[in-house]
Amino acid sequence: MVKIPTTSVGVSDKKTIFTQISDLLRAYRFKEADLMVQQHWDLFDISKYEAHKAIYLGKYFDNRFDLKFSYDKEQLEAIASIHKNTLVTARAWSGKTQVIAWKTAYLLDNEKLSSSEILLLSFNKKAANEMNERIHKLTKKNFEN
Repeated sequence: MVKIPTTSVGVSDKKTIFTQISDLLRAYRFKEADLMVQQHWDLFDISKYEAHKAIYLGKYFDNRFDLKFSYDKEQLEAIASIHKNTLVTARAWSGKTQVIAWKTAYLLDNEKLSSSEILLLSFNKKAANEMNERIHKLTKKNFEN
């Protein structure tokens, strides 16, 4: 992410900005909230913002998609990350593929990216097919293997 320079902001302005961002998150307008955070980068602890965003992201997934996904805090924070590139690493059977599928669904649905703008890598054809199936269940879109 590029740090966008900002002018100095007073205490009352900070409260207004925080309120506006919280309102955007409550309305599931994540992209607008992310852009506002980027405009006021110096006011935020990004990991705290992503944790706050993750709470609303969980509610968004529960309301937006028919399939239920049991997720933990770290998984939601990986999905909520505002960084352009996200590396997901974890132990076996911890939900990495599901996190990648939900992150992809989020990018397609909320960030309005096309599937040609997303690169997903796997170690073998079987894993690629599994990832594609999960994404298709959520978005009805297919990725090329």
